[in-house]
Amino acid sequence: MIEISAVANEDEKSEDAEGEEAAKQDATENAAPENYADFKAPEGVELNGAVVDSFKGVAKKLNLSQEKAQAMIDEIAPVMAAQQVEFIKRVSGQWLEQAKKDPEIGGSNYDSSIQRAIKVRDRFGRMPDGNYDADVAELFSLPVGSHPGFIKLLARVGAAISEDTPPKGKVSGAITPQDIYG
Repeated sequence: MIEISAVANEDEKSEDAEGEEAAKQDATENAAPENYADFKAPEGVELNGAVVDSFKGVAKKLNLSQEKAQAMIDEIAPVMAAQQVEFIKRVSGQWLEQAKKDPEIGGSNYDSSIQRAIKVRDRFGRMPDGNYDADVAELFSLPVGSHPGFIKLLARVGAAISEDTPPKGKVSGAITPQDIYG
């Protein structure tokens, strides 16, 4: 019996060693790499370098493999991007409401304020060939176009470049060259 148990003990030791070796190999394959390779952004999403660097630190602390870390990015990045888009839409809508309520450019002045802003865009945003400058067109398509300060600025410039209207009134006497030239 001594011989049989000795062989059984050796078999158990051999199986234990194989199991430990397999566990070590599995742990190595599923462990965080020394340095993560670049992560691939999901379609339609752009990854921010600072955020990715921060994520790499967290993934390293959590001992995530390259594959598991990539899987997290694949799941989280589109949700974060959609959340940013919704935030921008909400803020842009708030700006537009503020502009419409602003005492200078809002209320009954809103349409004329927008027309003056458009006048500025049309006068200064075109190239010599008459087409809009691509950068100017892009600026006007951004959410900043709803900001009350942006609209005020352009409306004020539009008012400044508008044709002057002479004052209406009556002259109470003859105008002399001295009146005109000082």
